[in-house]
Amino acid sequence: MPSEITYDDWLALSEEAQDELKHSWDAYSHEMFWVPMMAAVRLANQCGNPVSDLYAGIYHGGEYVLHLTVAPEVFVHCPKPLVQRFEGFRVVWFQKFPAEAEQERLPFGTWESKGCLGDFRIEVFRSGPELKVSCRLLTMNLPLPVVDIRTAGDSITFITREPSRVLRHILSHPKGNELNHHVTIGQFADRTTDA
Repeated sequence: MPSEITYDDWLALSEEAQDELKHSWDAYSHEMFWVPMMAAVRLANQCGNPVSDLYAGIYHGGEYVLHLTVAPEVFVHCPKPLVQRFEGFRVVWFQKFPAEAEQERLPFGTWESKGCLGDFRIEVFRSGPELKVSCRLLTMNLPLPVVDIRTAGDSITFITREPSRVLRHILSHPKGNELNHHVTIGQFADRTTDA
């Protein structure tokens, strides 16, 4: 199927055909990014609860997944990460401000991570009732601005901004001295016309 499909074309595909097509896309370069973003918007409109933020994230191997953020009282009733599927994409629900009990499972401490997108030192800590994250790019000894901190179970996501790129970080499954750290490149669109 050509890459110039409509969303109706996407919905008409079987689950197997959707999986085959989406795994052919280069998610790391945001190929066909509009398709999972459309799905995220449609899920937000259909879920019956206010969604404070949504995004099309990237999971292992370049799979688009839907990220939606809801209030803590809604989040406790949401499916576990990657269990729900909506219009061809797996779903991860987040809560914007974690309840105190939820914070106990989060990966507090200082972590160092090395990979193809850079070497980072990340600190997760509390400042009063708030969850805080600081991040430093070790290769340049550069502190990075951290925004959009979210939690889901024992995972934290946040965005760092550098002069030439925007990165989304996912910290998950802390075990002893190890923590999964996934980093993906994001991009923002500039409005060219008003709707």
